[in-house]
Amino acid sequence: MRGVIFDIESKYAHFRKVYTNSSSLTYSVPPRTTLEGIIAAILGYERDTYYKMLDSSSVNIAVKKNCPTYTMTHTLNYIKAVSPGELVKPKKHTQIPVEILAAEANVSYRVYVAGDSFEDLETLIRRIKHEKYVFPPLIYSRFLHLSSFFAEFHFDLLKLSP
Repeated sequence: MRGVIFDIESKYAHFRKVYTNSSSLTYSVPPRTTLEGIIAAILGYERDTYYKMLDSSSVNIAVKKNCPTYTMTHTLNYIKAVSPGELVKPKKHTQIPVEILAAEANVSYRVYVAGDSFEDLETLIRRIKHEKYVFPPLIYSRFLHLSSFFAEFHFDLLKLSP
């Protein structure tokens, strides 16, 4: 079995917990669905087309924290819009508390991806190694959730014996 290991690092990170609505709490590690989205962006899969290709029966995905993290809460100003017109000319604003992950240096995760039935593994390895992502990394794969949290990938090749 072959696989790939890559690190994702960022100054800050936020992985919104699905059960939060008025405040944005964060998971301490990116959930599998987030990692699937990062892999899909690297490979160029269109939105909502990759769920079957990257499901747990085809691809093994694991993640570990490379360093201790802590959380801090900041308040963000959002537009309170009840119609599309209010997005252009907002009448009201609202403040939402957001929990953000931070670390002493960078928030860092090691991601392991492997699978015998994963057909695009070689393409994934090549794209990460040469930093040739299909979708622009500034929009999709280089952010740890929020658009202001730039991240970097670091590549390593995983060779597993059968």
